[in-house]
Amino acid sequence: MKKNLLAISSILLMFTLLISCKKENNNNANKKSLTKQSMTIGVIHNDALEYCYDFLQTQNDLHELTQEEKMSIIKEKTIEYLVDNNPYGLNQSTIEQFCSNSPFTISSGITYFNTDQNQRISNLLSNYSGTKQELIENVFEAIDNSDNLIELQNELNVISQQITSLSQQDQDEINSYISVAENSWNYWFEDDGIDNWINILVNQSNMRTSRPDIAKEVIKGDIEGAINGALAGAGFAGVGALAGAMIGAPLWSGWSALWAI
Repeated sequence: MKKNLLAISSILLMFTLLISCKKENNNNANKKSLTKQSMTIGVIHNDALEYCYDFLQTQNDLHELTQEEKMSIIKEKTIEYLVDNNPYGLNQSTIEQFCSNSPFTISSGITYFNTDQNQRISNLLSNYSGTKQELIENVFEAIDNSDNLIELQNELNVISQQITSLSQQDQDEINSYISVAENSWNYWFEDDGIDNWINILVNQSNMRTSRPDIAKEVIKGDIEGAINGALAGAGFAGVGALAGAMIGAPLWSGWSALWAI
């Protein structure tokens, strides 16, 4: 009888351990999946932005459109791209509903971009505290401190090594901002994005500042978009912070370009 009880106990213990291991493996897989998604948000940003640009350059009357009309086109095309190209399974209705709320309405966007960028960033950082706030601020500073992609990557790598003390959710969120920062730099600097957008939006003689300054302003605007999206997404049913960052980054990027150049 004792032998039977011992055998049954052993079987139950093994079954419990197997279930426990399976749950742990699933949790680890979910963490890896979220981390991978957060690091691809910058790639999605670039692809969505290029999708908008490809459409804009076909518009012969682009110079005659108002700022609001250009913003509306960028918003429409960003949503159109993300509906078919997002790793979160968001449908068109959810994305459209998300973008119909502040800060992604045209009117709220205009109010936002008419505010000094340093003040905007300061306002965004006030939503955080402690290490998380410091590391997000460091992402913006990495843009200002860098003169080329290698320098930026070195700065961002330092930030990546400092996020391990944060929760997995906060790590993924900051990873998404790092991803946007690096990919945005690639788009606006390395791939001549700033020249391409200037050529279709304004006359060269109307440029108000040097192109490197314009590009850095737009890149920081892209990160602002990711943060605004994450903040809004965290409280929006069916979206969440990471998917919100994915939506906010390219939408804000196009809008940011309109104001910067």
